[in-house]
Amino acid sequence: MVNQGKSGSTGLSRALWLGWVVIAALFVVEVVEYIVGVAMDSGSLWFMVLLAVPGAGLIAWYFMHVKQLWSDDHADAEPAEHGHGGLGMNRLGLWVFIISETFLFSALLSSRYFLRGVERPDDLNQLLGLGISVVLLLSSLTAFRAEAAAEYGDQARFKRNMLFTLGLGLVFLVGVGVEWSEAFAHFPPDSAFGTIFFTMTGVHAFHVVTGMLVLAVVYNMGRDGRYGPGNYWGVEGGVKYWHFVDLAWVLIYPTLYLVS
Repeated sequence: MVNQGKSGSTGLSRALWLGWVVIAALFVVEVVEYIVGVAMDSGSLWFMVLLAVPGAGLIAWYFMHVKQLWSDDHADAEPAEHGHGGLGMNRLGLWVFIISETFLFSALLSSRYFLRGVERPDDLNQLLGLGISVVLLLSSLTAFRAEAAAEYGDQARFKRNMLFTLGLGLVFLVGVGVEWSEAFAHFPPDSAFGTIFFTMTGVHAFHVVTGMLVLAVVYNMGRDGRYGPGNYWGVEGGVKYWHFVDLAWVLIYPTLYLVS
């Protein structure tokens, strides 16, 4: 995560502040996408790609710490009795899993354009789509804050932000449920766009549910102060997976709602 040289409250404050900067940039991307795709009704595929891909990259770089794959900056985050190799293998294993999941979502994203091109139904609830996107982005911020708190031993902040993340995940799922209830009337699952919509949102919702289960386990294990400086891999691993779920939605949202 953040540089351990920035210790204590100063390092934690800096990490939390940078988290707000990253999430603000992601909000700007989402709003610009919405304005161009809905308000201006000119959701060019390539323009959406130019916006969504950097947003996804921002999540991968700062929230998911992709640079750990070639950097040893975080080697001191591992308990000494386990040795640095164990943590490195844990991270590598998680990234292999995430990359394998990326192929699944890539296939789903490409199927949208193969089956329907860039056609977009007029009956999509655009405000709801934007709303649940904002909720999921906020959950990335609270998850990041929980991880930062665990790294610096701030137990109260860790538990509070983990609960916020779980709550936001639940709100997102409720929003998807509302969207599904409307979608059944306008583009049912047996229609071309309905097949794409329900498959993509369904697979993603399943990942949200599994992510919430992982975070719930992490929260339960951390309630007694299990995680702290030098011992927070459980939090890091669970939060990294949650960020991947958010990253996937950053690409799914414009694909389903905005490209036209």
